[in-house]
Order: sequence, then C-alpha cells, then structure tokens
Amino acid sequence: MIDSTFVSSDRTLAIFPHGKGFGYAFFVEPLEPKHTGIVTIKPIDNNRCLRRIDAMIETYQPTLILLPTPNGKRNRKRKRVQALLDDITRLAKQVNIPVKTYYREQIRMVFEQFEARTKLEIAEKICLWMEDLEKYQPIHRKRYMPEDYNQSMFDAISLFITHIHITQ
Repeated sequence: MIDSTFVSSDRTLAIFPHGKGFGYAFFVEPLEPKHTGIVTIKPIDNNRCLRRIDAMIETYQPTLILLPTPNGKRNRKRKRVQALLDDITRLAKQVNIPVKTYYREQIRMVFEQFEARTKLEIAEKICLWMEDLEKYQPIHRKRYMPEDYNQSMFDAISLFITHIHITQ
C-alpha cells in the first residue's frame, strides 16, 4: 500500500501522452485524485493537445507537472509524442512550473514492490487503492487487441505514485 501519510503542498498534474491524445490526473492529496481523464484529439495534432494542456494549467494552477521521459533506453514513443513532451516542458517553463520526468523503468521498479509488473497489473493495483476508479479498470487483452482506452489515465496516476515513492 502506498503511504497515505505523505503530505504534499503540491498541486500535481500528471500527464501521459499517447497516440490519440493524453491521459491526465490532478492530485492535491496522495490517494484522492481531484480529476482524472483521457483527452482524445481528432485529428491528432500537437498544437491542439498543447492548447488543452494550457487550459488545464490555467484551470488547475498546478505547482508541479509530471511527465514520462521522452527518450529512454527502450523508448518506443513516436516522434510526435516525444515532440509533445518537449513542448509541454517548454510551456511549463514559460509559466514557471517545475517539471519532473520519470522513466518507465522507474515506474516498474516502484510497482514491483507491490507485485505489479505489467501496465495492466499496475492499473489493477491502483484500482485497489483508489476504489472510485474501479469502473475504468482496463480489461485483460489478447496480444492482437489494442490497448484499453483508459490505460493512459492509469499511466498518469502511476507517474504520481512513482513521484511520491521516489521523493519520500
């Protein structure tokens, strides 16, 4: 179980871009996300994504933004997603909001402590801790099936939980 005694004065916005848009989670307290969701942009365009993220920054007034690292050892992110992550970082710096990034390996190391290794297992563990999200829990999928629509929201939440564990 994650430490619910962790006290943060940060209003944290975790954003996890993917091929069709991005998932996000806004936290004020560790185990209670204020807002979570998925934004789908059709047709996909980084400028439109940035406008939505800019509006979220104005609305939520975060003091910290969490992102996945745009380039890692075994990075499979598309060039467009990598460029979007760089653009989000630039946008945050323009409005003086610190940005922290985490590698996929860091997220896996944190969740291995709770016996969750895959993205699906991580999402299941998050649903155990945050029961309000149970209705969005991704289904088990076959290799040929696409990733669940809600997965990027759970990826954003896993960024926040990783941040809590690494900064404690």
